[in-house]
Amino acid sequence: MSVFEPGLVRRIPLFGDKAECLKRMVGWLHEKKALDSRRAFLQDLMARERIMPTGVGRGVAMPHARSAAAQRFCVAVCVLEQPLDWQSLDGKPVRIVILAAVPNDAGDRYMRFMQQVSEFCRHEENRKALLLAETDDTTLDILTRMETDKR
Repeated sequence: MSVFEPGLVRRIPLFGDKAECLKRMVGWLHEKKALDSRRAFLQDLMARERIMPTGVGRGVAMPHARSAAAQRFCVAVCVLEQPLDWQSLDGKPVRIVILAAVPNDAGDRYMRFMQQVSEFCRHEENRKALLLAETDDTTLDILTRMETDKR
């Protein structure tokens, strides 16, 4: 089963800041019953961000947190039309945000997934495909293919 679901992959024109982006994305996960507590997961996520910002470079952020509030391993993705400051490692703003909700008992599936997404996003043609996709469904298709291709 894919960790990418309809309704959790969205194209958004703009967020005011990183906190607003994370709060909204956590809300999407809560609506899909991936979280039993929006507030608890958001606290865990923000604590993780304070340890080390998750802007990995090349316009991509991969926020994630292990949390008792996560009911299942699930991912929300946001492609932004306007770049957003994320205190990224390369100092550049992000346009692709891939947020993972990780239950405490997730095992190594989560680490394999993060590695796979990181490798996928290293390639400019993959980032471009996500940025140029015109609909949420097209973006979801690209991500689902990434997950099944094991590139």
